[in-house]
Amino acid sequence: MASGTTLKLKQQRSRDRREQILSAATKLFGERGIDGTSLTDIAAAAKVPLSSLYDYFEDKRRWCSMCPRAISRRCIRKPNRCW
Repeated sequence: MASGTTLKLKQQRSRDRREQILSAATKLFGERGIDGTSLTDIAAAAKVPLSSLYDYFEDKRRWCSMCPRAISRRCIRKPNRCW
């Protein structure tokens, strides 16, 4: 069983990785748009395995909903072009 300190470190690494992935997704969505960005692109930009993306979100819709409001607004205005 992990000690309290070990568990806190794992939780912090998980939060850090999630932020790293969201930052990469936000940047790519802003540069290429939602349709022009694949999950493979996000994984490469975040420097994480593709499978790690699915540890945090089930699909690109979830990524879009978690990115800053400007990008989410774009999805709301043109949902058929979001994914």
